[in-house]
Amino acid sequence: MRLSIPFRFASLFGLAFVLGSGLAAAQALPGQAPGCTETPTSLCLNGGRFAVTANWTKSNGQTGTGTAVKLTDDSGYFWFFDEANIEMVVKVLDGCALTHAYWVFAAGLTDVRVDWGVIDTTNSATFAQVNPQGTPFAPVQATDAFPNSCP
Repeated sequence: MRLSIPFRFASLFGLAFVLGSGLAAAQALPGQAPGCTETPTSLCLNGGRFAVTANWTKSNGQTGTGTAVKLTDDSGYFWFFDEANIEMVVKVLDGCALTHAYWVFAAGLTDVRVDWGVIDTTNSATFAQVNPQGTPFAPVQATDAFPNSCP
């Protein structure tokens, strides 16, 4: 099930986010070009076009931001509590030749709440997901995640 979420950050990757109900919209900040800048809490995938972040919430209310580890240009993972314990893997693939969309695949090894999202930094399109608290993280195979992002 795809749920819309408001992001908890107002500025990330040189983009300004419009917060509110539903998906966040991103726009380049004045004087900054669109694009992703890798940080310890963000993945930049597909040549830096897509920015991925993950925030977690434990059942006791404790919150945090996932630590990002890049594996390839298209994939990476996040750890939350211990760097030796992978919590979520994600990849963004160019499926334009097959379905005229960029694809997002993800899987989790956790049952904590995870608010995560992918932003296409070229056009501000956003794919946001929530894994509810106490629910095993279900695989995501969204071959329609970014249907308007192909050239």
